[in-house]
Amino acid sequence: MKYAIHFADGSKMGCLTLDGAIRVIAHRYRARRNELITDTTDTKVSVWLHHREIPIAEVLVSSVMTETTR
Repeated sequence: MKYAIHFADGSKMGCLTLDGAIRVIAHRYRARRNELITDTTDTKVSVWLHHREIPIAEVLVSSVMTETTR
């Protein structure tokens, strides 16, 4: 697992790629990928369905990947 998805309802899921994580989020919220709004930083990607709302999910680099790159 390289990317950990943290959903707003508290559930978590892992993905091997960032693209895969975004696809999982889109599928879960029955949206198209291009409908999602993202904000990317060095440590995470926040995802929204609408501007000025609470993020529906955050994608973080998992600790498994962090430990293997040291």
